Amino acid sequence: MSAKSPKVASKNQSKVDNKKKEVKNKVASKSKIAEKVKSKILNGAHVGRVRKVRTTPKFRRPTTYKAIRSPKYERSSSTRENK
Repeated sequence: MSAKSPKVASKNQSKVDNKKKEVKNKVASKSKIAEKVKSKILNGAHVGRVRKVRTTPKFRRPTTYKAIRSPKYERSSSTRENK
């Protein structure tokens, strides 16, 4: 059997190196996720929440969405006449 040419060998080696890098990146990202979960378990899930400070004593009800009227049919049968 003939030996592989140096170009083919270098291509195969680069493929192997790329796969090793991908595996390392996946392991690193999973370890970061594990660290975050660990801190959530130790500290509690709701640690980062901060209560909003009220600056005025009056409660202003928030404005909500007001839909534009688009009736399916007219409610009156005929128009009004002036007297």
